[in-house]
Amino acid sequence: MAKEWNGVLPRSPLSDFRTADELLSVALAPQRLAAGVFGAFGLMAIVLASVGCTTVAADISISALLARFVAPRVKGVSVYDGATFALVAALAGMVAFLAAAIPARRAARIDPQMALRAE
Repeated sequence: MAKEWNGVLPRSPLSDFRTADELLSVALAPQRLAAGVFGAFGLMAIVLASVGCTTVAADISISALLARFVAPRVKGVSVYDGATFALVAALAGMVAFLAAAIPARRAARIDPQMALRAE
């Protein structure tokens, strides 16, 4: 019988060879997956935010086009009043901010370890 060296027989065949790069790649796979998922969600948030801003601009443009149909029914106020357009856009922005800020504030109070712990 061959003499053991640190629990391994010196003439035994070795299998499952992997380089350090391969081992590191396997070890970092969950972190890379998480980074990719979070990056995709971040990109989606940017797209949704930009669509929201483009929507406000489109709404103002459409409102300006449709104002001429409302003009005969409105007395004493210009339908092309810039202050009214700005006020409505600011109000819509505040509603969107509150709709996002309230749940975000509530989520920020939760301990991250408790939120990630599977029970």
